[in-house]
Amino acid sequence: RVLQEEFAKKSELYGPQKMFHTVIPSWYDRPGYVKSVANLIQQELDSFTPEELKEGTSAEQPIPRHVLFSAHGVPASYIEAGDPYKAQIEDCVERIKALLPSEEDGVKVHLSFQSRVGPVE
Repeated sequence: RVLQEEFAKKSELYGPQKMFHTVIPSWYDRPGYVKSVANLIQQELDSFTPEELKEGTSAEQPIPRHVLFSAHGVPASYIEAGDPYKAQIEDCVERIKALLPSEEDGVKVHLSFQSRVGPVE
């Protein structure tokens, strides 16, 4: 949105005659993006050998393959103020997860948030 506003303010530099551009306000739910990420993950999941799968399985850990999505954290006050980032990340991960093998098929998907912002929660 900021970029779109900047383009509008400086149309003499970025107008249609000067530069062709497309602004995508968000991509987390774009089918092509979701499918591309799921395909890349599936390629990696398929690369495990039977020996590696056996090594990754135990009585305490019956699921041999884990996919970890790691997203930047944002302060809780941003989320409470309506920032869509956290919900968009969660939705994106769920969309990708739906295209991957299930836990019953030996794949568990996790989402974690990182980059705590100082003393702010």
